[in-house]
Amino acid sequence: MKYNSPSKYYHLEIPDNWTIEEKENTTSLYDEKNGYGAINITSYEIPSNYDFNVRNELIEFIGEDLNISEDGIKINQNNMQRAYIELDNEGSYWQYHTFYHNCKALFITYNFETPDKESEKQLIDKIIQSVIIN
Repeated sequence: MKYNSPSKYYHLEIPDNWTIEEKENTTSLYDEKNGYGAINITSYEIPSNYDFNVRNELIEFIGEDLNISEDGIKINQNNMQRAYIELDNEGSYWQYHTFYHNCKALFITYNFETPDKESEKQLIDKIIQSVIIN
């Protein structure tokens, strides 16, 4: 199912049975019956004169409390800029993403605790890869 954000800043593909909760500029997407976590997306319009750096914004978004290694941050710059990192800590798995395109920024998180990480991760990766900033 194609999901269009209320702001019309972005769209993505999610399974038909997923639940969507929208509040101001944040959207939560999850499988209420069979899922282990939720994708949370916060969107912003960025002034055109602001020098938006996806790596730096991702680090600030995550915060210093997690003490992440910047070597683990991956950058992808196809039709939009994207920085992301995956953290696996004592059975708790996290993904953090920052997207930027056309003066719009998305900050995306997903976390879960599950014994079957790979099947859940494959679905989440597919959803994240479907993100398009308008």
